[in-house]
Amino acid sequence: MNTSTNDSLSGAGAQSASPVTSNRSPAATAAEPVDARKQLLLEGPAFGTILHLAAPTVVGALAQMLAIVLQMYLIGKLGVEAFAGVTLVFPCLTLMQVLSNGGIGAGVASAVARSLGAGRKAEAEALALNAVVLGTALGIMFMIAELLFGSMIYRLMGGSGTTLAAGLAYSQWIFSASVFVWVLNLLASALIGSGNTMVPPLISILALAAVPLSAVLMFGGGPIPPQGIAGAGIAFACYVFLAAVALIAYTRSTRTTLRLPFDLRLLNWRLMGEILRVGGPSCVSAAIPMFSLMLITSVVARFGDSAVAGFGIAIRVDFVLLPLYISICTGVLPMVGTNVGAKQIQRARQIAWTGAFIAASIGGAAGLLLVAAPQMWMRLFSSDLEVLAAGALYLHIMGALYPVTAFGIVLGAAAQGAGRPLWPLVAVLVRVIIASGGGWLIVVGLGYPVAALYAMAALAAVIHGVILGVGHYSGRTIPNPSEECRAERQTRVNKRLARQLVK
Repeated sequence: MNTSTNDSLSGAGAQSASPVTSNRSPAATAAEPVDARKQLLLEGPAFGTILHLAAPTVVGALAQMLAIVLQMYLIGKLGVEAFAGVTLVFPCLTLMQVLSNGGIGAGVASAVARSLGAGRKAEAEALALNAVVLGTALGIMFMIAELLFGSMIYRLMGGSGTTLAAGLAYSQWIFSASVFVWVLNLLASALIGSGNTMVPPLISILALAAVPLSAVLMFGGGPIPPQGIAGAGIAFACYVFLAAVALIAYTRSTRTTLRLPFDLRLLNWRLMGEILRVGGPSCVSAAIPMFSLMLITSVVARFGDSAVAGFGIAIRVDFVLLPLYISICTGVLPMVGTNVGAKQIQRARQIAWTGAFIAASIGGAAGLLLVAAPQMWMRLFSSDLEVLAAGALYLHIMGALYPVTAFGIVLGAAAQGAGRPLWPLVAVLVRVIIASGGGWLIVVGLGYPVAALYAMAALAAVIHGVILGVGHYSGRTIPNPSEECRAERQTRVNKRLARQLVK
């Protein structure tokens, strides 16, 4: 990588800051909407701007939610074993998604937002290229790891027989497209960091096109023979490939607000480090819950395929709601990052609290409905009484805590936007220790029923939200303005003393 790229970046930044002439280049034209977005992030009212930025993402989230529900419905038609097999793969797939989206993706969005907030547009575009290269490498690593160790992982999670066979048939296609998943999510994160929350959700709507393709591939149609559960994996691979190509084409066009350069000289260890400074701890924060989910799934598997299938249907509610929470994060993270970059600390703190309470309201509405009528969700996918009972038990215990979960997710994203991912990492570690470690001890070690496992997960969710709330209130994640002012005054005093000593 070229470690002297800083000079070219500063030069490019200087060019972009020059007065606009009548013969404007496409890059200069694209700078205008970027400046307008930056002004919105720095000056727009917190509540309204969060909703404005989140609104397009909500559309994409609703499309993803509908695609997930329809996909689950189709898989349910294949039987309990197929659903249980997909449940085995689900934690690994979700791990890849959250690492590329909320992990490294958060690092990309934060770095881009802070660069634009400080007026370094050329650096922000170079970050997009570094993100794509990093995503390609990580995607290849994921594909190799899953193809080599997938069977062993699913066996450790309790998979066997037809359930294991279904999981392997599904996962082989899913993880063959890992590179496209990573490139798609990291490039979308770069756009979101620039304040462009319109295009990534439009790409997400392509997920709906995978549903009819899944139906045809799974059950056959015309000259296409039925592929069973593998058909769902093939449809997913087709979707992420087309979505990644479409997003690359957009970021190379003259309409984009953050152009993706194809100049290998812009590959830079410093920029990679800037992404990983937030993305690395964020990856750990995102990965640990997924490993926890694998452990919890293996504990649930001790109670049979019906328990696993019921748990798999019920916990999908968490991941159906997650895109809605992330849509709020899509507004909060770039706003916080841009304002921190511009030294508007008080506004950044206000944005974080506002977004957290918006998300908590969404989680509260969903939780109230699911606690009152869990079968309304469960019966969409199964009529097996044991499966229904297993899923309803989970929703009765966890549904009431959905607002707490949403609250913590958005506060964690705000900390990432501020470039301070350590506090969310601490909160996640505590949550996992209580939920999976404590749950394993109670069920496996002491022989309590599966309800005790869910109760420990509920307790862990509460503690997670409390830790992040205390972190923000105390200024550990986004510093208090008074602390920031004291630090700046002390820096000025130190410089003045140094000048006096020199004299």
